[in-house]
Amino acid sequence: MSIKHTILVRDEQHLWFLEKGIPVFDILDWFSPQSISDKEGNSIKPGFPLLLITFETDLGWNFMSSIENGKFLISERSQSRPGTQQFLKEAGVKPGDQIQIEKINEFTFRLCKI
Repeated sequence: MSIKHTILVRDEQHLWFLEKGIPVFDILDWFSPQSISDKEGNSIKPGFPLLLITFETDLGWNFMSSIENGKFLISERSQSRPGTQQFLKEAGVKPGDQIQIEKINEFTFRLCKI
């Protein structure tokens, strides 16, 4: 059985923030410590490699990300690769809509507009 977390997009300012990164502080325990990175994109667990998380979207494409320690956001840092901003724009997310994060397994999650 999968577990799900829903985020209500409150207003335009909240949508702008979500485009920069989707917060996961409330569900941080869903993620492996090996998927949490420092500001430079390295694992915070000394001696262990950083393992990226795959986010499957309901738009037919995926992106990979780590969770930055201290910010606790899903965010693809490169503007040239798909990520949270592209997902929200292509899904047509606007204030009043909801997005959902579903845990499939330790390193795979589904991101969709509901």
